[in-house]
Amino acid sequence: MNTKITEIKNRRELTRTNHDQYGNPFQETIEYDSFETFETTSSGMRFLHYLIDIIVCYGIF
Repeated sequence: MNTKITEIKNRRELTRTNHDQYGNPFQETIEYDSFETFETTSSGMRFLHYLIDIIVCYGIF
């Protein structure tokens, strides 16, 4: 199953207090799906970070 990171949804609940037609308060829970927004980086930046990781690991070992 391949899911893109931009297609991951979270199930959330929202609870709020409303009033009925007679003014009596009651709590209402609403469930909804939300999608997270992610900033992706370019292939060039990923490659640069990879090179930096290689250099740092080489220096440690």
